[in-house]
Amino acid sequence: SEWRQACAREGDAPRQRSAPAPAASASPTAGDGGTPQGGGGVLQHFALTMELQQLLTAKEYEKAFALTLGKADAQLLAWLLKKLEPRALFAATTLPQVVLATLATQLVADDLKEDAELKLAWIPEVVGHLQPRDPLVGPKLKGVVGAVQAKLDAKAAAFAGGPLAAPYATAAAVVNYLLSQL
Repeated sequence: SEWRQACAREGDAPRQRSAPAPAASASPTAGDGGTPQGGGGVLQHFALTMELQQLLTAKEYEKAFALTLGKADAQLLAWLLKKLEPRALFAATTLPQVVLATLATQLVADDLKEDAELKLAWIPEVVGHLQPRDPLVGPKLKGVVGAVQAKLDAKAAAFAGGPLAAPYATAAAVVNYLLSQL
């Protein structure tokens, strides 16, 4: 991406997240590859990522996810997910069912072409927290979870025997279990 090339030229290559925690860092560029570029480049999302970072620092996870999911931008979503550790997040807070259902849908929206490892780590946690008895989302969960399953099934051969085989198997098992309960 343009951003990664610019960082490499400036000697500030993106670093990997070192420790799992709900909010991995206080800096919008530390630990995850920085600001997503989106359709119009780095500057398009700069103010938004700063706002998201403030929300994460304040532990306002629902607002951060709502804002991110409302943009329907895969790079922005990946940026947010890299800032958080799913198990720690769900231990610290309960996200609304509509946020979880939207997140499940957006995790597979690009057919797991980018950030597959990250998304496969999030899918079991997100789907595992969906509640079929929720009055708002429950009646629509079969369609949502069915769509996630279809996207995962389409990638089964691509992940078989590779480094993502185990995370894929976990994600598929959780999705299939929930689908069997609907």
